[in-house]
Amino acid sequence: MGVSIRGVSTAGGASPGSDIFYLEQSDWLSIYGSYVYCPNGRSDLYMDGTYAPTNYVTLNGIDGDVGTYPQFGICFSTSTATPSYWHIEKCRLPNTLFAMGVAGSSSAVTIDNFRIKSLIDPGNNGINIPGILQNSVLDLGATPLNAGFSNNNQLTGFSDRWTIGSRTADHWSDTGTLNKTISQATQPTFLLTSAGITSSGGALVANARLALRGQCLDFQVILASTSGNLAITANSTVTLFAPGGQSLGPVAVGTGMAIDQVVGTCNGVSVISGGSNPVSTKPGAVIGIPVPVTSIPHTDSLIITGSVYLS
Repeated sequence: MGVSIRGVSTAGGASPGSDIFYLEQSDWLSIYGSYVYCPNGRSDLYMDGTYAPTNYVTLNGIDGDVGTYPQFGICFSTSTATPSYWHIEKCRLPNTLFAMGVAGSSSAVTIDNFRIKSLIDPGNNGINIPGILQNSVLDLGATPLNAGFSNNNQLTGFSDRWTIGSRTADHWSDTGTLNKTISQATQPTFLLTSAGITSSGGALVANARLALRGQCLDFQVILASTSGNLAITANSTVTLFAPGGQSLGPVAVGTGMAIDQVVGTCNGVSVISGGSNPVSTKPGAVIGIPVPVTSIPHTDSLIITGSVYLS
């Protein structure tokens, strides 16, 4: 049995186990342009998958009240059911835990073929899928994402706000504005070291942009100083942190990487070309790129672009 709901105003809850909508073995559900208020409750919408999942769900324009929040906007039970073919768009889901998540942070649930776009999460708690997220398209913007395993997903958003246990066959597009700083490999960083490149004032920073297309990573790193200019000595080496950190998720041991193309420009002049350098096969590997130029005493920035293939 399926239900289509349009333009309703619903309120309820006041206990941790209460929900506005409770789904159990429904054939399909569509909710459009509705107001929901579940103060101190469990969720605006709860799916109980004890016996079977509810699939083919469309949620569009749901407006959660911003007074007293429930724990979840959308909550899935801890069963091993696999909800599929959910389309969530233009929904405001206030919450105290997650805008969408699994009860008890269980890793037993698989989320399959979801489409999520324009999600509004006032608390910025994000989406929590400790189990498997697969075959889905998520346009997240600044919304945080936690997934135990990401398989064959198209993810767009601020990758520094994602925590992905492992991944395979994903397509990622980083649209974040965070500058990646030179720091330890455990940080969401792309540029690690730059031997022979110094700053005349302030810290060296790397403003990185990344795009993952299947197994091909396109990147651009702008190395600059927070104040002053850069001084680049002859035969300097820029070391890039290969995919495997917090920004892109782990790379399995034994996975080989090869640089397809690297181009660097400084004040509009090419200073790096080619890309035949070998790369370590271990997670958190680094890519060493020589800068075979004569000394450049003063420059505003060094721009490096290229592609890395993850075999």
